[in-house]
Amino acid sequence: MRLTDVVNLDVEAMVSDAAAHGVDCLIVSAGGFTAWYPTQLSCQRRNPYMTGDFLGEVVAAAKRHGLQVYGRMDISKGYVEWYQQHPDWYAVDADGTPIRYWELHETCFTGPYFQEYNLQIIDELLTNYPLDGLFYNFYLLQSCHCERCQEVVQTAIGQRVPTGSRLDPTYERWRHQALADYTARIRNRIHHHRPEARLMVYHHLQKGWDPRLMADAVDIWTAQASSPLLRNPLDPQPAWLYWIGEEVQKGQVLKPGVPPMLWLSYSEMFASRRVLQPADRLVTHIAQGAAYGASVCPSLNGVPGRQEDPRPLQAVAAKQHELERLAPFLEKTTVPTRVALVYSPDSFWFGPDQGEPGGRKHGHLPEFRGLYAALIDSRYPFDVLIGGTLNAPTLQRYAVVILPALHCLTDADALALDRWVRDGGCLMATADTGVANADGHPRTRPAAPVFAPLPGEAQSATGGYLRIADPALRAALGGSSLIALESAFLPLSIQGAHTDLCLLGPFRNNAPEFTFWEGGTVGPPGLVHQHFGQGHSIRLPWYIGGLYNTAAIPEYPVLLGWLLEQVTGPSPIMTNAPPSVQVVLREQHRPSGTRWLVHLINNTAAAERPLLSTVVLPPVTVRVRCPARRVYLAVADHEARATRDGEWISVRTGSLFQHELLVLE
Repeated sequence: MRLTDVVNLDVEAMVSDAAAHGVDCLIVSAGGFTAWYPTQLSCQRRNPYMTGDFLGEVVAAAKRHGLQVYGRMDISKGYVEWYQQHPDWYAVDADGTPIRYWELHETCFTGPYFQEYNLQIIDELLTNYPLDGLFYNFYLLQSCHCERCQEVVQTAIGQRVPTGSRLDPTYERWRHQALADYTARIRNRIHHHRPEARLMVYHHLQKGWDPRLMADAVDIWTAQASSPLLRNPLDPQPAWLYWIGEEVQKGQVLKPGVPPMLWLSYSEMFASRRVLQPADRLVTHIAQGAAYGASVCPSLNGVPGRQEDPRPLQAVAAKQHELERLAPFLEKTTVPTRVALVYSPDSFWFGPDQGEPGGRKHGHLPEFRGLYAALIDSRYPFDVLIGGTLNAPTLQRYAVVILPALHCLTDADALALDRWVRDGGCLMATADTGVANADGHPRTRPAAPVFAPLPGEAQSATGGYLRIADPALRAALGGSSLIALESAFLPLSIQGAHTDLCLLGPFRNNAPEFTFWEGGTVGPPGLVHQHFGQGHSIRLPWYIGGLYNTAAIPEYPVLLGWLLEQVTGPSPIMTNAPPSVQVVLREQHRPSGTRWLVHLINNTAAAERPLLSTVVLPPVTVRVRCPARRVYLAVADHEARATRDGEWISVRTGSLFQHELLVLE
């Protein structure tokens, strides 16, 4: 809410309008540095434009319409003039300067605003209003250098707040645990007042946040997926087409059985704050969240009936009503897969990424996202697993587990993976996987035999190629004997292993006359295949994911799919749709039998442009390996003619706009 939105606001009409858009829950401004109700606490400032009780009116109207209401809280910041009166509320940097975000001061985690006044606000809110829960915006433990923080940190870990540019694992892990403990404390305070109320907090790749710990501390896992066309200059996030699905898949493994909530907050330009949202872009992301099984919350400034640009909300309403109709096909679904991709928070913080929101070159996050996209483009369904939580019951569900540049590998994960491989699993590891422990300290020997040997020192591969020896792989690539390579290469030398993709070059002289190879010696292999017990490992000592994330090299998903096919057989789904169509395969088990669900999400836009206006595609053919006999096109709302060929059922869609859902019974 903008402060002035309360002026002459018809709350009943606002809530009625929201309900008419198909929503079942409102998250509305409540407390923190601005109170949207007549607070009696001096630690909040009442909205100066409010004359009555905005929050009370919203709750009453929402209950009449059968909607839930969560109060939106923000204790991360405060007004500049408050700093003169209460400097102990606020965080400071190493030279004592108050830390500011936009035009507000950021609060100090160890100070009274967090530790005392927030709890008083919770008490006042939940004593006076029957809220269904609280949502905390911009929720993090800011790194503060005030004397109080220095004393707290010194007592906890035996050192002062670090000032270096690299993340200090000891201090960062204190931040992670302290924030999780505090979150559990406010969750318990909420439950004391209203046992059925739930806590959700903002997650946006902020430093000082451990998703594994936070998942246990909250009632509902939430994540924000911001995708403005022009990014936030204070917190730049890269454009990432599959961000919504990525966060949903993480949330489902971190807090199983509780659908994650995805907060879609973006605009054409971040500084314009959630107006002029490209409608097709927003709807496509809503479809992606729903396909993966999340609740999706579009965030907009202002109230529905007063939008300067009504187009995004109209599109949301149409999509939301469609999703209401599709609800039976969206709930309690799983991915039918034996492939898993591991995300490592430790590698993100303490590896080359150093917690940068978009990751860094040769970091884990670009490698993870590149392999995530390559799996989608190769049409292989997959689950996401979280590093630091791997164990035998989890691993035994999969035939292949992929480690994308898992720089920081915990001892427990390494031993669990080693046992799983020896029992028959296939481990696929890329780039510098396993070179450091959980805190980023370099290993002098491998964490487990399956990770031996450690990769050699990285060398530049710019101007080089990988030469394919296997004729079957050449055939999969249309006869090509080369795969392009750039960036770093980490040589591996393993006696007795099967190798391929040997390095040619790199060629330093890139003048056309000299870009030839006369034969003879080739470099180290880019693919090393080794057996362990009943299983095996496949190691790709280069940044296949990072390069695909950057440049979408077309051979990379083909290579990945070919390797997976050797282990798991062909993908259970095939289509002639272009790669810009995301295919999400889900499975739904019911008393009457299994149902297979295929979401086709059309991300096709004009060439060399971000997704602004979806390009309508001609009908596509989809083949699924399953025993279904009937196919229903749920978005188009009609039966489809299907044909069967052995294990496969084929169906042809109509013209594909933003989203279609194939229901196979």
